[in-house]
Amino acid sequence: MRQDELSSSLARRTRKVIVRQIAIGVVVAAVFFWFSGVWGAQSALYGVFVNVLMAFLLGRGVTRAGQIAAHSARRGMVILIIGVVQRFLLVLALFGVGFAVLKLDPLAAIVGFGLSHLAYVMSARESVRNL
Repeated sequence: MRQDELSSSLARRTRKVIVRQIAIGVVVAAVFFWFSGVWGAQSALYGVFVNVLMAFLLGRGVTRAGQIAAHSARRGMVILIIGVVQRFLLVLALFGVGFAVLKLDPLAAIVGFGLSHLAYVMSARESVRNL
């Protein structure tokens, strides 16, 4: 496969993961709305937002690393490692802001984040079946 075909395939898969994350997030927010009201639903949606942002950044980073790896495998690997560290720190910072500044419900935000992360598992299972 050529580099542009790989990039477009990765972009398609990233969009599919993000759509699944949002769908799962809407369901989680509805459940929290039912049991905790608007604030619980907003907190759950914040967790989903953090996860969607991480999926977007992961897709962009992998595409960039792939383009760079075509010229230098070592630099491509460094880009991937830097991306992991950046996403980890960004998740910590965003949850810190959400809990300390916005006073979100921690349980709802973490559950929204965690359950929307199931989209990765669904996509991985789908990828394995397509091999």
